[in-house]
Amino acid sequence: VTAGDRMFWVTEVSPMNVRFTLPQEFIGKIRVGDRVSVSAPSESDKNYPAKIMLLSPVVDPSSGTIEVQARVAEPAGNLRPGMTVNILVKKAQ
Repeated sequence: VTAGDRMFWVTEVSPMNVRFTLPQEFIGKIRVGDRVSVSAPSESDKNYPAKIMLLSPVVDPSSGTIEVQARVAEPAGNLRPGMTVNILVKKAQ
């Protein structure tokens, strides 16, 4: 081990936040406070409710998407930091 080597990192598991992107067409259709549902591909029958906490005000010009952050309601079950999950946006009129 030498100075500056990464040996570990600290990961917070509570509250569990998920970060994802949506097409720019969702601008104005979703808001902070709206509910989404989170599920792991390996457990598609289990859905965890989450609440949108942050919507980026900027559209990524290379992908045409906006970044969204939602907080999973406790308990987060088998969800773990770094997992790939599915997001269901319930209110997108």
